[in-house]
Amino acid sequence: MEILQDVELSPSEARVVARLMLAVARADGSVDERERALIQEIAHVDPNEADPTPAEAAAELPLARQKELAVTAVLLVAFVDRSFSDAERERVGAYAEAFGVPPEQLAQIASAVKAYLMAPLIGLANTEAVVQVSENLKI
Repeated sequence: MEILQDVELSPSEARVVARLMLAVARADGSVDERERALIQEIAHVDPNEADPTPAEAAAELPLARQKELAVTAVLLVAFVDRSFSDAERERVGAYAEAFGVPPEQLAQIASAVKAYLMAPLIGLANTEAVVQVSENLKI
């Protein structure tokens, strides 16, 4: 996944990122199959394991670039099901705040993730569907 390729993560750090992704995915009450598949691309996680608190996650990812990658990953999983619920937004915001990611940077990362997800749809003949997906993602 090219949007997540810039940072080296140890297996334990990748697991932390995957656990954060799972926490965001289940924030709205269920984990969509697309969310599950995306999480499994990062690392295997036990769905029965407790979600990491923002403070725990910040402590386990010491480098700023790792934290930025984690924010990118949780936004990716939040958007992949074409819906960004208030519960997901709240959880993403809590992790970003704990990581020291300011709101302006969070907005920039969110825009980059949305552009990445929308890129395959550019040029499709069914523009109404593209507009609908874009509206669901609040682009």
